[in-house]
Amino acid sequence: MNEESPQPAKEKLSLRSKKKAQSIAKRILIVVLSPYRFFRSVCFITGLIVWAFIAIMVVVLYFFYSSMPDFEIMTFKGFKGAAKNRYSAS
Repeated sequence: MNEESPQPAKEKLSLRSKKKAQSIAKRILIVVLSPYRFFRSVCFITGLIVWAFIAIMVVVLYFFYSSMPDFEIMTFKGFKGAAKNRYSAS
């Protein structure tokens, strides 16, 4: 019986040391991967901002060009009248 009791103690000790080694390995992995995670999040946020800016610019340009008169159909007098109406309204 005395020979059997030290055996489980060694197993418990080896389990503790394995868990400690795994936790150290996890910490090292977290430290090693943290710049990658930071870079990935910066790229995601930057891309999101760029696509939002592009979408906003598309909408603004659409409304800008849709508010312009048709140059092929209008004459000079028509442009003059459109300019007077536009500036007298605002």
